[in-house]
Amino acid sequence: YTAYFCFSQEKKEDGKDSFTLESKDGKILIRGNSANSMAVALNYYLKYYCKTTVSWYADIPVEMPEVLPIIPYPIRKEAKVERRFFLNYCTYGYTMPFWKWSDWERLIDWMALNGVNMPLAITGQEAVWYKVWSKLGLTDEEIRSYFTGPTYLPWHRMANIDGWNGPLPKHWLDTQVELQKKILARERELKMRPVLPAFAGHVPGALKRLYPHINIKYLSKWAGFSDANRCHFLNPEEPLFAEIQQLFLHEQNMLFGTDHIYGVDPFNEVDPPSWEPDYLKQVSSDMYKTLTQADPKAEWMQMTWMFYFDRKKWTPSRVEALLTGVPQNKMVLLDYHCENVELWKTTKSFHGQPYIWCYLGNFGGNTTLTGNVKESGERLNNALLNGGSNLCGIGSTLEGLDVVQFPYEYIFEKAWTDCLTDEQWVNALADRHVGGISKKAREAWQILFNDIYVQVPKTLGVLPNLRPVMDKKNKRTVIEYDNDRLFEVWKLLVSANISQRDALQLDIITVGRQWMGNYFLELKNKFDKAYHAKNKADLQKYILKMQDLLTDIDKLTSFHPFTSIHHWLNKAREY
Repeated sequence: YTAYFCFSQEKKEDGKDSFTLESKDGKILIRGNSANSMAVALNYYLKYYCKTTVSWYADIPVEMPEVLPIIPYPIRKEAKVERRFFLNYCTYGYTMPFWKWSDWERLIDWMALNGVNMPLAITGQEAVWYKVWSKLGLTDEEIRSYFTGPTYLPWHRMANIDGWNGPLPKHWLDTQVELQKKILARERELKMRPVLPAFAGHVPGALKRLYPHINIKYLSKWAGFSDANRCHFLNPEEPLFAEIQQLFLHEQNMLFGTDHIYGVDPFNEVDPPSWEPDYLKQVSSDMYKTLTQADPKAEWMQMTWMFYFDRKKWTPSRVEALLTGVPQNKMVLLDYHCENVELWKTTKSFHGQPYIWCYLGNFGGNTTLTGNVKESGERLNNALLNGGSNLCGIGSTLEGLDVVQFPYEYIFEKAWTDCLTDEQWVNALADRHVGGISKKAREAWQILFNDIYVQVPKTLGVLPNLRPVMDKKNKRTVIEYDNDRLFEVWKLLVSANISQRDALQLDIITVGRQWMGNYFLELKNKFDKAYHAKNKADLQKYILKMQDLLTDIDKLTSFHPFTSIHHWLNKAREY
């Protein structure tokens, strides 16, 4: 197909990303101000003319029509916002720890096709830290024992835990460097501005051996881990802080280059050494100064998740103190979980600092059908109109990828000018999942969009994934829709399955798995009643029904590698 596509670059008008799409002389002409804009144009053509979906998984092919459709009239779109952010520290643990380059290559392509131009890029940082801590005098054993094992690295990087499942193998450090070089080269090639890490005060406890009198304090315990796994924080007023910042950014720049924007996230889900506003303001001010001393063009990117997670502790005065310690427009905030709480509304629009409106959508890689997608679209539309001049971007901060990807496509498409209604958008989604127009697929997706994807994402699951208890209701199993309605969707999707398209197969498995998981809870409740009634016949009946249902769930999920745990385990074993 490549011979039928012509790409050309045009000047950026009015400071906005844009693209133009048209057919001419049997070819598809794509013009844009950058490779990123042209990628969005290509995806627009694939979605709305070829009726195809590009998966973020490398193993899933792009299913194309035999003849490329003609575009009847030219299409032109402009970006409403400059920045489009993607990823979350947690994604690197729940989904990506054992990814190869081929996996990353496809995800980066997917990001470009969906307009992402500011991805979080934190692979390989342990090798940089190894160099830093070695130069400061720590031993190989002290450094690698400070790191966690590969799947726990996100929470080590966020200064939540040290050492758990460690020491980290030296081989891991070396292979991740080469992987990060490829990741960054491709992202920059597609005109993205990767967000690399910087020093936020998290240091090995062993540093006290070398600097016994320096101001290093324990951070609070996290998630039930023991004192042995608590993290240490170096106060930014210490001269050593600036020295470490300088060392880290220098070593990182030598290996990976820089785009001058850094993820700096102190105190995520942990208590700072002091809650005094003056202290918090001084911390952020000193931290920013060490950044600009090492890189005069530095910009600080900060998650705001902690303001929501510890909302009783992060009072308005404390939030203001941390944010205003950094000069205006030098700290960009990720409004992390806007489908639930839009912090820009309760923080005086982050006191004027630029911010990115983010849809999270998934916690922990849980595969439950959750996410108030339609409502989130309405919230985003409102933010674009009323969110203030310091709203600079749209993003997604999902924690895991093993879910239906449509909410993220929906949110990122809102970064561009368009006139599709939600009904039209969902119908087009159904068409490309089937590969043609199907009334049943459209009806199924309208129900999913309007009636099923209505819950604010939490750490939800179905009962077969949770520990069994008698009688006790588990908030993680609560659904805000009628399970019979979901069964209607499942029947419609199965009857629409005429094309064997991969996207539709995933829809059928995902919906079926959810329906059966919901139904399992009904059976478990009847089992509990039979137990209390000492009705052995009913107990046996529901035992058999639940066992059969568990077998059916396993059978259904085995039909696709990305709905089975075997794929994840095989990645780890291959590594």
